[in-house]
Amino acid sequence: MKTNKWTLIALPVIAMALASCADTDQLYHGDKYIGGDFINNHYDIWDSNLQAVTTAKATYDVHGKTATQESVRFEGSGNKANPSGSGQDGCGDLRAKHVDAVTVDGVQLPWLYNGLDISNPGGDNAGKLADNSLFEKNQFTQNKKLSLIDSSFSYGILSKLYNGQIRCDDWNSYAYLELDETGYGAMFPKELVSSQYFGMVVRGGSNTPYGTGRLSDFDITVNFYKHPYTKGYEKYAFTFPSVRLETNISAEFTALVGFYWSDFNFDPKGIVGLSVTYSVPSDGDFVTAEDPAAARAKYPTYTNMSETHDYYLCLMLYEIMLPDSTWSA
Repeated sequence: MKTNKWTLIALPVIAMALASCADTDQLYHGDKYIGGDFINNHYDIWDSNLQAVTTAKATYDVHGKTATQESVRFEGSGNKANPSGSGQDGCGDLRAKHVDAVTVDGVQLPWLYNGLDISNPGGDNAGKLADNSLFEKNQFTQNKKLSLIDSSFSYGILSKLYNGQIRCDDWNSYAYLELDETGYGAMFPKELVSSQYFGMVVRGGSNTPYGTGRLSDFDITVNFYKHPYTKGYEKYAFTFPSVRLETNISAEFTALVGFYWSDFNFDPKGIVGLSVTYSVPSDGDFVTAEDPAAARAKYPTYTNMSETHDYYLCLMLYEIMLPDSTWSA
């Protein structure tokens, strides 16, 4: 099943990692998200029903490894110094902890197939439908994508989160949501019936100049929503402290971060929506600058885009994964 994208306009490839792209004029507002302006491209749309839920019914700490605790999450390559495995193995930690999750018919599916995640990378192909059937057989995220599980995930702006694409591929924001700290919240097209684990493919990104890449720590909260019977929506908060991601080192350096529901004795049945917010406790020094500390002082970054600053740091969300899940009819 291929994601149903509509091509609105072919955009030039822009060198900066946070260059913008578009999806559909029907779902975007005017020229928002289709120009090259970073500030205008961040996505902050919330479903009103989800935004109205201010208190979580329960909160779960999806912590990494500490001095006293083993990690209850999988996080990129498993190497905090190189979370994406240099862009080649963003699911290495999942494979190490749950090899069955990446194994299909006795074969371990790689993060990339022949070095790619889609069949038609390149700016000239941005947003265009393509035959990814070979990748669906041989590459991890294409095989496990939500749009392949259920075609209802193949429509609209958020279909980019369900289509298996985990790198920029010169598609820029055709491939991701650029989120400031206020995040976004959306309903799923159907109600979740069963699922073993949740994952999100992410990286950091900012509008600092080329050559100012660094490692950034994100405190991410993923809220899941249920709507039991005639009651209002219930929110369940899963907090991910200190998720280390690569920011502007490369637009292709993404990482899969997530957890197994069973580690929290949580039944995901009945989930109807999701939201993502975050904060950045440590942006880190610029690892690609001649003088990292000086560059850090010269290019301070902020995560709230309702404030006026020169430089911002965002969470780039490429994929929402609920592999092998089942959904309501």
